[in-house]
Amino acid sequence: MHDLELHQMDVKTAFLYGSLDEQVFMEQPEGFEQGKDMVWQLIRSPYGLKQAPRAWYKELDALLKILGFRRTISDHSIYVRDDSEGLIIVGVYVDDLTIAAAKLDTLVRFKNEMSKRYEMKDLGELHFILGLQVERDRKARSLHLNQQLYINTILERFGMSDCKPVKSPLRSKSIMSLRKEGEAKADRAQYLAAVGSLMYAMLGTRPDLAYPVGLLGRFASDPSETHWQGVLSVFKYLKHTNTLGITYSGGSDQLDGFSDADFATSDPDRRRVTSGYVFRLWGGAISWQSKKQPSVSLATGDAEYVALAQAARELMWLRSIMSELGFAPGKPITLYGDNQASISIAKNPVGHTRAKQIDIRFHYLRELVERGAISIEYIATTAMLADGLTKPLAPVAFARFIAVLGLSKTPDRSMAAMVSLAMISCDIIAESEIAPHDIIDYCSAMTSDDIVGEHSMTSSHSIQRDGYKEATFA
Repeated sequence: MHDLELHQMDVKTAFLYGSLDEQVFMEQPEGFEQGKDMVWQLIRSPYGLKQAPRAWYKELDALLKILGFRRTISDHSIYVRDDSEGLIIVGVYVDDLTIAAAKLDTLVRFKNEMSKRYEMKDLGELHFILGLQVERDRKARSLHLNQQLYINTILERFGMSDCKPVKSPLRSKSIMSLRKEGEAKADRAQYLAAVGSLMYAMLGTRPDLAYPVGLLGRFASDPSETHWQGVLSVFKYLKHTNTLGITYSGGSDQLDGFSDADFATSDPDRRRVTSGYVFRLWGGAISWQSKKQPSVSLATGDAEYVALAQAARELMWLRSIMSELGFAPGKPITLYGDNQASISIAKNPVGHTRAKQIDIRFHYLRELVERGAISIEYIATTAMLADGLTKPLAPVAFARFIAVLGLSKTPDRSMAAMVSLAMISCDIIAESEIAPHDIIDYCSAMTSDDIVGEHSMTSSHSIQRDGYKEATFA
């Protein structure tokens, strides 16, 4: 690992720095009238204005380019500068800046430059960002990401703080279908809020939730009581594993990926295949997906081939962003599959009689293999890491799935360290919905004896900017 310095900053009243390109007028506010039938012309972009986020982004983008940064093509919220002062990377989320630098001096100079232009809050080393807690051990060269505070919050919000824990989110071989006529309905608003809250945890640090959240999200338009019980089962699992997070430390510095598909067993209504992929780096998952395929597959080989093609698209994006950051993979990235037929279709450009029905867009996979961008290799089903992204597993198999994703307990902290983190968190979430007593409860929970020990038995719209308001479906 590269042992970069990690810090964060916050721009105060960021939107007010943005300049408007359009002519925008507003009524005079009460108490500031200057003549009748007069209006004010806006020069800056106040909060609440539709153009305000875009205007602020253009302002920040222009400044970073003046400071010598290059905006990455793969992600326009990431800026890179690599010169005589050393590598420095800036990640932007609205007014939050996450800064990684090879040298501390370079990082300090950047902070000073930003403070000259804007009113900034220097939050020091990175501990908490967008609902994710960051635990770093520089001596052990490890980085741990978790969402324990967020998970405890949603458990309390939905009345599951004292629920009975379970060891897997869904029962093995469980199948859900659309609500039938006469079957009891669930509260749709509550269902959407709950699934959206689970989705934010899944997107951040919990790939083990990808399949159950994706499955439950399919019934958002008309949930039944059976579906709601499935949601509660996932909450019970979170109660058992609220301390889990992804740890990056050992393992290979080479990116590798795993792709799998479950042939239509999880969708009895439309018989669509669920496919999944996961990519790992430094012993932990960095990208994952569990998704129903867009069309019906006629055979297992077809389903696995489509899954490989979907994983290959993500792989090429990861390869691109790593190259732009200065960490280009030195050789073709290996993508593992557990179906020989699909691998044969991908490697052999000769037309296959059984592959005529596969949509042309999925043959992008063949092109990547032919030009040497990726390498597809076979792996036994028992060793397939993406298995838990396509179907519910039994507790023992699910424990193995969790381990290979790099999920582990949050490192133990002393009470002083926890209070310090809580104080930092209070600064960052001052405008969020989390009350101070929730922070205290969180600190107490981290040292209580009832926290789960080893894990051996083991599409959203508005997300509040610091990650505490549950995501909601359209």
